[in-house]
Amino acid sequence: MYENWPLLRTPTLLLGDFLKTAFSNSNGGRKFRILEIGAGTGGTTKHIIKYLRSHGIPFEYVLIDISTSLVSAAKKKFKEMSEVLDIEKAPKWEYENAFHMIIATNCIHAIGSLNQSLVTLNKMIREDGAVVLVEITRNMFWLDIVVGLFEGWWLFEDNRTHALEMKAAGFREVLWTDGESLESKTVWVIAAFKSSPPPPPSLPPGETKNPTVKAAVKIVVYKTIGDTKIHADVYYPLNPVPTHKKPPIGNYVPDCPDFSRVC
Repeated sequence: MYENWPLLRTPTLLLGDFLKTAFSNSNGGRKFRILEIGAGTGGTTKHIIKYLRSHGIPFEYVLIDISTSLVSAAKKKFKEMSEVLDIEKAPKWEYENAFHMIIATNCIHAIGSLNQSLVTLNKMIREDGAVVLVEITRNMFWLDIVVGLFEGWWLFEDNRTHALEMKAAGFREVLWTDGESLESKTVWVIAAFKSSPPPPPSLPPGETKNPTVKAAVKIVVYKTIGDTKIHADVYYPLNPVPTHKKPPIGNYVPDCPDFSRVC
């Protein structure tokens, strides 16, 4: 259901694009470490691995799940590292500050304490890393009837507030997809970053920044006809970030009108 249902297939494709964009714009040619939480039957895993490989992105992929049987099946299906792990408990020392990206598709809701699990994930990502979740954010009663037969569907014991809970868990920046369609309001791709993006460089006097593009704007007079001056807007890139600094992965993802920010 999760792999082929269009409502969930679409955000999985968006998740792949997010990872490709973030990793493609990085410098250094390093191998990125990705951790998938609650890999389950591998629907998301299969797409992400194939998609990143097709774009030549070097990565190491680790799958974890609380189910021993699902982890055993994943080991047979994928060559990537798989193991049983409960994210409501403190992470193993080798997993602390170890991953560039942690992803989870329709998994985080099936836990007792959302805050405790998010705190654990925050400890597992690097300072320049991010946690990206695909989650249903509206009540779907037919889904409760179908999946509600499994005990894990009802494990939550807290009064969670979805994306806002990530700020309480220590993430500095939280973004999520948005839109006017019912589907956009039903399933979100939520990205949380461990560190805040650096402030944009200041502009020289007399120059303004267009809020829709990452560029500086300077108004100049390019022609005069009689007493009439004809003006032109000249756009040019802002001052680049020094190459010796390593900004967070979130800075590599371009601005998108479908993302909102929690301040």
